[in-house]
Amino acid sequence: MAKDIVFRFLIVISVCFFGFDIGNSQDTLIRSILSQYSEIYSDPSGYLDGRRNTFIYPAASGNPWFMLTGAVQTVLETNKGTYRDLLLSYDILNDELILTFRDTSGMESIMINKNIIRSFSLFGSRFINPDSVLMPESGFYEEVYKGNLNFYIKHKKTLIRQSGPVQYEYRYRSIKYLVKESKCWVISNNRSLYNALGNKKNEIRSFLRENQILVRSASNSELIRVLRYYESF
Repeated sequence: MAKDIVFRFLIVISVCFFGFDIGNSQDTLIRSILSQYSEIYSDPSGYLDGRRNTFIYPAASGNPWFMLTGAVQTVLETNKGTYRDLLLSYDILNDELILTFRDTSGMESIMINKNIIRSFSLFGSRFINPDSVLMPESGFYEEVYKGNLNFYIKHKKTLIRQSGPVQYEYRYRSIKYLVKESKCWVISNNRSLYNALGNKKNEIRSFLRENQILVRSASNSELIRVLRYYESF
């Protein structure tokens, strides 16, 4: 009986200590972020909302990021304001926006809570978290065009196991979406765009042919030209 009491006591002490350690670690993390950014922004609550990034990225061919590896200075808009000097990177493997900062022990990072983010910009692309009722999955989408029509791209990477000296590969793919009259269309080629823009199908077909645009491989600027042409009628 005495051994059982001692055992339970040790469990309680361990849990309390572990909880204290987590809380202390989080406090240290917050202080480290504030030491870097509090002089820039008097109210850090607009970006200092998230959890430590503990995901371990396996060594693989490629990387899990949107565009380039590493954090870059960007524009983040949250429900508290706009921030321009934070170091951010977009992990499209896990669909997480990550704030990076230098701690006394090296580089640290936190995943910013999605529910406070209105938009962010990286490498000239603007990302938002659009209406989840319309979109097929939650998370961040690149906003390519906003007008009577909205055009988004969902950027994704998956970790694929492969043979050879490098066992894994970060494999990229993207999905294009057109939102028209509260309906979402997957746009994969010229034909799918004709179907989505059916009332001007012939005009759009002629425009694509004249300008030698293939939707499957079209750049954002080409897609914008097509959608502006459609809205010009």
